[in-house]
Amino acid sequence: MNSLIKLTKTDDGDVCIEDQFWHLLTASGDTVRTACGYAIDGCSDNDGPRKNIQRGGITCDQCIATIKEYKEVRL
Repeated sequence: MNSLIKLTKTDDGDVCIEDQFWHLLTASGDTVRTACGYAIDGCSDNDGPRKNIQRGGITCDQCIATIKEYKEVRL
């Protein structure tokens, strides 16, 4: 299950109109972050609608690039 967020409010408290992409949410220690690095926690104002979907839905190019880098790692 992919947890996604569309950032509509930036860390500065500004309304984000132009760059509204669906970002993948990941757990990073005690902070939830997008795959491209935005922090989503009580210390930041980044916020927006969220959704959980079974597959796909990510429209942020930076999140997609990060996911592809991880997929290239051979274990």
